[in-house]
Amino acid sequence: DIGDRRHEGHALGNLGIAHWYMNELDKAKAYQLQWLTIAREIHDRRDESYALGNLGILSKNIGELDEALNYYSQTLAIAEELFDPTGEANAFWNMALLYKEKSEMKQAAKLARKALKIYDQTGDHNAIMVGNALKNWRKLNKQAKPVEIV
Repeated sequence: DIGDRRHEGHALGNLGIAHWYMNELDKAKAYQLQWLTIAREIHDRRDESYALGNLGILSKNIGELDEALNYYSQTLAIAEELFDPTGEANAFWNMALLYKEKSEMKQAAKLARKALKIYDQTGDHNAIMVGNALKNWRKLNKQAKPVEIV
């Protein structure tokens, strides 16, 4: 305990990311959950959103898709509450990737378009990455129809 809960939470989140890079996903998730707990204790909605987003990605990578969607939905709600368009776009993009993994291409494309539209409106350079990924979906998933980029 360092006496500063916010920084303690950040340290736990960073430990989670370190374990993530070492492919120790269960440990990574445990640290992210600790960060989430602290963020909620101190009512830091932005850190709560970051921890939830990380938990969503980790859950998806572990194969817990419903849990991941729950985390992403919470992240989206907080981003909307905070008027954080980049947070909204990131949540939509992560949800799109999740639906793609579930082979629900129509929903994946819908969410990806929402993300791209927000990235475009905010001038976020991630839009380039999103747009390129959308173009490649057709190649990676032959059953998918082409996705119109807005």
